[in-house]
Amino acid sequence: MKRFSVRYITITGVLIASGVLLASSLCTFYVTPAIRISFRDLPIILASLYCGPIAGLIAGVAADLIGTTMSGLGWYPLITISAALVGVIPGLVKLLFFKHRPYSFAAVATGVFACNIIANMGWTTLSLNWLYGMEIPLLLSTRIPLYIILACVEAYAIFALLGVLRKIYPPAPEIMTYDETLNYIHTINWRGSKLGLARIQELLKLLHNPEKNLKFVHIAGTNGKGSTAAMTASVLREQGYKVGLFVSPFVTVFNERMQINGENIPNEKLAELVSMIKPYAEGMKVPPTEFELITATAFTYFYKEQCDIVVLEVGLGGELDSTNVITTSEVSVITAIGLDHTKILGDSIEDIARAKAGIIKDNSPVVFYGEDVRALPIIQQVCAAHNSTCIQPDFSHLEAKDRSVLGQSFDYKSYSNLWIPLVGTYQLNNAAVVIETIETLKEKGWNISNDALYLGLHNAKWPARFEVLRQDPLFIVDGGHNPMGVKSTMGTCASLFGNKKLILIMGVMADKDVDTMLKFILPQTECIFTVTPNNHRALSALDLADKIEAEGVLATPCDAIKDAVEAAFKKAQKDDIVLAVGSLYMAGEIRQLVLQRNVEVEDVDGFNG
Repeated sequence: MKRFSVRYITITGVLIASGVLLASSLCTFYVTPAIRISFRDLPIILASLYCGPIAGLIAGVAADLIGTTMSGLGWYPLITISAALVGVIPGLVKLLFFKHRPYSFAAVATGVFACNIIANMGWTTLSLNWLYGMEIPLLLSTRIPLYIILACVEAYAIFALLGVLRKIYPPAPEIMTYDETLNYIHTINWRGSKLGLARIQELLKLLHNPEKNLKFVHIAGTNGKGSTAAMTASVLREQGYKVGLFVSPFVTVFNERMQINGENIPNEKLAELVSMIKPYAEGMKVPPTEFELITATAFTYFYKEQCDIVVLEVGLGGELDSTNVITTSEVSVITAIGLDHTKILGDSIEDIARAKAGIIKDNSPVVFYGEDVRALPIIQQVCAAHNSTCIQPDFSHLEAKDRSVLGQSFDYKSYSNLWIPLVGTYQLNNAAVVIETIETLKEKGWNISNDALYLGLHNAKWPARFEVLRQDPLFIVDGGHNPMGVKSTMGTCASLFGNKKLILIMGVMADKDVDTMLKFILPQTECIFTVTPNNHRALSALDLADKIEAEGVLATPCDAIKDAVEAAFKKAQKDDIVLAVGSLYMAGEIRQLVLQRNVEVEDVDGFNG
């Protein structure tokens, strides 16, 4: 029995009583003196499926003992064993063969038929032969068709009753450990990335739609949506709001994907929530994808923690992304649009713009980055169809001032001497989008002061986006992972370092436009150490090195990311610049390796001093 909780003990007791009642003469019909029609097994099987095989065993034995005592009939241990088998078998079938879909009709029907075949047709038939000398063929000729019919009726009845029971008393989850939770989340990755909202809608309905009790800033785009989300959340947090932030992918730890006021979800809370959601997800006829499970977990977390507002980053595309299950938003934000995920979203800017525009809601303002003249008409058309205002930042009023590897200051419209710790030249445009988003929220009644805006931008943190990890040599990690992102990264390098050649660590996904990325990277590169990012879609370090060598630049494939970091440090002189770029799937490990190296150097320096 699951933890022998008070809930399961109580439910098992009620089901035992139901079994006794259904086994009484009032609810039993005899075909022959040895063959009867009874639905006494219904509550026993229900106990097994809902509370576990031990509870089913107890229910089966107890119902038989109490029933025979109350009826005054003789007690037959062999028949009690049959009742015990009826209680154990369905729960065992569920645990052994339907671990990922324990409450599906297939699990119920298989358990019901298994216990009827083994217990009723098998063991009970043998018992009647041993007790009364009845001929087995004669017994089976009558019992087999009878119990096939009963099993069909029982399967449908139990499936319906199980659904009712789960709604009234949701199953108490068996809490996984943090490591078990991550393993569980990632083991459903085989189900793929299937666009569409039907599964996430079903799962959230089972969870009582936590997303309907939240307010959102919904952010889509090809590049810059993560930085825009981080800055927006930081401003709202400085105003004193309790702010949820949902982003993807993570850089260092999975928990980064869902944050409240800048703090990652605690390990224990993540394990508790996923454990609670797990039986609902596994009971679905069509199971959710990994990202849908994560999205449902985030919504549940933000709702339970009573967030005032959630900054919600789209995972892929917009219209059919699981985050787009929300029906309203305070403001929808669409950042820079470029060619990425073309096999899924389309191979033109117009197609991708239509996918991103799918997050636009009725009567909800939209802030659009808006530089691409091909995307702008699409966004404006969709806004008009939804009676939604389309707001664009005016980059002609954006003036860059001072920039260093630690951050940059700028003016925008009436705001002077703003500062952000995000270095990329493109980040000033993203900051302008954030300012327009905050202004739009203010128009909708959100109380956000100028002080909160200044402080929020100043204190925004977004790791692995042109992040300086070390000086002497200067070591930068950037998550640029498509042509548009890499172009911006190399443009920032040119603005900061002029014509100085860089030492690169590079790893990319095989489904990216690698050739175009290299056109932006190679002119500013002295040499490249290639790696294979930790993702099944990754291009191998050897294949990437071959592409680079074919363009006349020295490339060295490395067996591990650690080897590439060590090789880059060995190659670099004090005034050299090392840039790690190409994929966020390697950025986290590189950050940890370099930051740990910094700590070790500080420890040695302190000792020597």
